[in-house]
Amino acid sequence: RCYDNIIAYCNELCYKGVLKPMRGTVKPNALLPSMGYLHIEGKCRDVLGSKQNDLEAKVIVGWIITHYKKLKEAYNEKPLKDIVAVVTPFREQARKIEEYLMIPRDKRLKDELSHITVGTVHSLQGAEREVVLFSPTYSRHNNGSFIDRDKSMLNVAVSRAKDSFLVFGDMSLFNIKSLSPTGILAKYLFEKEDNKMSYTYQDLLQSD
Repeated sequence: RCYDNIIAYCNELCYKGVLKPMRGTVKPNALLPSMGYLHIEGKCRDVLGSKQNDLEAKVIVGWIITHYKKLKEAYNEKPLKDIVAVVTPFREQARKIEEYLMIPRDKRLKDELSHITVGTVHSLQGAEREVVLFSPTYSRHNNGSFIDRDKSMLNVAVSRAKDSFLVFGDMSLFNIKSLSPTGILAKYLFEKEDNKMSYTYQDLLQSD
């Protein structure tokens, strides 16, 4: 179900090349890169035994709102909940993202946003979406190793994406010289210049 370079990451991380890619490569005119990233200068903080990055949550929701119509058009007007999901390692970050998804006043948009799956990797276990957004939450101010402790976390998160796996966060966390899960992911994210996305954050209250 995944484009070849998406599943190639999982192959390298967990499966020693056993998985056979069947989908092919992303189309040249695709809306989004198959492996992309948006650097965000957010700040991670400890909240109720979990982690939270407020700016990262705002930018993710702002990006979804800004690209809402294009995503719907690209996928034949499917419900947004069947196109996009947001994955994060931390429950408090998921809660913050869900909170911001409820801000728009436009009823139709708010209804679509309210049904998007947001949660830890377990929330997408056995499921798939065209586009998966990953919120690492950590930043250079609070850089932990939780994401790299278990290969299955990023393996599940990445393999849920059929067309695009997009990282929204502090890209200094992804060290291409490391053999850790995030380090291997960095190799795929930084492989092409086109994988770097640009987005000017807009105030959520004005984005409806």
